[in-house]
Amino acid sequence: MSTASPPSNTVRERNIATVGPATAPASNANPRAKATSNKTGNQRDFGMIGTEAASPMLTSWTAFFRRLSTLLPGTLPGLVLSIALPAPGSSAVRPAPPVAEVCVLSPRVEAGADGRARARVPLPRPTIFVREPLRQVRLQQGGRLLWQQQAALTSPLEGPIAWPLPPLRASERLELLLQPRDASPTAFATIEIVAAPAATLRRNEERMAALGDNPQTWQKAVEQALGEGDPALATAILFAFEGPSAPELDALRREAFQRSCP
Repeated sequence: MSTASPPSNTVRERNIATVGPATAPASNANPRAKATSNKTGNQRDFGMIGTEAASPMLTSWTAFFRRLSTLLPGTLPGLVLSIALPAPGSSAVRPAPPVAEVCVLSPRVEAGADGRARARVPLPRPTIFVREPLRQVRLQQGGRLLWQQQAALTSPLEGPIAWPLPPLRASERLELLLQPRDASPTAFATIEIVAAPAATLRRNEERMAALGDNPQTWQKAVEQALGEGDPALATAILFAFEGPSAPELDALRREAFQRSCP
């Protein structure tokens, strides 16, 4: 069955970036490249995927998010990227194709003035976290495939994914490609990953290393980052794989998950 070409990259209302088919990657001849993989042990659910929030701390976390969103509008995570689905039928004249959307929670993504979705990453190992089930995730650099993860036929990729490559270098740029379960086989949401400068990466790594395993310390670190006007760092800390798993911290993650992409 033939399909209609997805629309080109543009920015529309509600900060929705419309994205289309991925450029076919070159061979895996990059020094950063790793072998492709299916489902592996690099996923974690933060106590939220497919789980109803049951923590008694959730009410206080709701108030916490309400206060933060009032003080700092636009700090809640999530940017919607829309992808054209295959057009139905084989007629020469077809209606506009339906659209699949992916809500990206981490890394924090913004729609640039040039119409591209871009994530300025404050940590060298950002968590990849999308609300919707995915068929495939890729990381590319300069058109070269560095890593990909393909879902099994009956088990889509769900939940946070740990950074699968060596740590990002200062100001390094990669492309993160996301394919929702229902999207066309050639359609991906493409996000440009831009690592922070060396001094910022080093400072944030030192901050992360000092947090330890105390959930309250991690909560304070999220608040501090937001208070400094750095929602990208707050999101990175909240969904970092190094973070402890505790009911109160998982409640905050669930709240972010449920309130993302309004």
